[in-house]
Amino acid sequence: MEDKAVKACGRHAKISDAETANEKKLPLWQHILILFAIFVGLQALFFVSSVCAAALPKEPILNNIEASQESSLVQYFDYSHEVFGSSVSFDNNRFIESFAKQDDYEGDPVKASALNMIEYTMPGTTTTIEYFRYWHGWQLPIFLLLMIGNLDFVSIVLGIFAFGSAVFFLLQLRHYLGWIPATVFSLVAFLSTNIIGNFMGDILLSFSISIVILFCAISLKVGRNPNRGVRWQDCICFTSACLFCFFDFFTIPSYAIAMAVFSGMLASGCLKSNFKQGVLLFIRFAIIFLLGFILTWVSKWAFAACYLGIPFVVENVFGEIGLWSGSGTDEASGALRDRFPRLFAIAKSVLYVLDSRNADRAMHWNIAGIIVFAVFLVGVVLIVLSMVKMRKRETINGGVWSILLPALFIPAAIFFMYHHVIFHMGIFGYKPWAFFFADVACLGCYLFLRIRSSTKYTNKSLTD
Repeated sequence: MEDKAVKACGRHAKISDAETANEKKLPLWQHILILFAIFVGLQALFFVSSVCAAALPKEPILNNIEASQESSLVQYFDYSHEVFGSSVSFDNNRFIESFAKQDDYEGDPVKASALNMIEYTMPGTTTTIEYFRYWHGWQLPIFLLLMIGNLDFVSIVLGIFAFGSAVFFLLQLRHYLGWIPATVFSLVAFLSTNIIGNFMGDILLSFSISIVILFCAISLKVGRNPNRGVRWQDCICFTSACLFCFFDFFTIPSYAIAMAVFSGMLASGCLKSNFKQGVLLFIRFAIIFLLGFILTWVSKWAFAACYLGIPFVVENVFGEIGLWSGSGTDEASGALRDRFPRLFAIAKSVLYVLDSRNADRAMHWNIAGIIVFAVFLVGVVLIVLSMVKMRKRETINGGVWSILLPALFIPAAIFFMYHHVIFHMGIFGYKPWAFFFADVACLGCYLFLRIRSSTKYTNKSLTD
């Protein structure tokens, strides 16, 4: 008789731990060649996208930007928050106008796509920053939308895309975990730190995170097909990494890689595998995502080097890396920050989930953050209780525990990029914790329901 626990948690999909027969016939070098072809094709599309964005007529875009000056999207996102005595203030939407006013280099869109820079405006000062192609991925879709309507219109379109991707993801995830764990994961991962709402309004970042969510949903859908094995998941994960790197500008890569690896592991059958196989899947998809992200990142700068020269680009790149990893400085200070800056970044970002202080420096507890933190603690308790119940009998495959591994990307990224996290805390520094909380809470629900269902089935069998 089929285990009712499997039915209760929605594991109806026939997912293979190993590659399909057709994939086994495909030599490894051919699989690598397919990934390389995907990379080349995407880079060509990225190049065309950047050139087209530079060639668009800017007058209608600037007119719609000018019509948006009273929009809350321009005035609301100032992030004048304070946690542990450190203030942050940043607003990405101001860069849209700066990009629209870029030099066209005498009508050469190719050169403009490689050399254009942005103006970083602070009170009383305007500084030109050499970001070049590093930030250019969002330009074509956003500029096309701005030729139709203002920033509020763009935000509505991006909101539909974001929420549509999230719902699609939920509908696919429930086939692996069941409705309750999948719903808990989706609510916490997408709403607890206001990722969708924030990125819908922070227009430069919107496409990056929505595309990751969409491709995670595609990964889960493809995984339900028994004829699509783990190498299909490689291609999906690799593609999502390239797209994320192109549309994003190094905001929350830990969230993106955690989502992609989590989805790839589920779609490749980690719930039916042992722990060792689950770990190997984790390592596999982590490498695949990092490879796609890094290669796309390098290709951006390689194109800029054609105009700027390799020495200049190398110096610029290492300067950026130094800033992300903590060699930069800001005005924040304090005993914890001075002595243990990496631990300060972790503690501050966790507290930021709970404490939403505004510009008047008064305490305003984030009710949603408190609720999600309580859900996280409940998840921890359920995991502990499940471990106690499983001591006497093996009811869960060891691979189930491996789905916690992607959550490690969150504290690890904050630890190594602490300065970047602290400086951008109000926009995205604390938001990746949403995945960490979601992963733990989801696993707790999943284990509890599986064990509970299995116990009921066993008791009924003994009674019969």
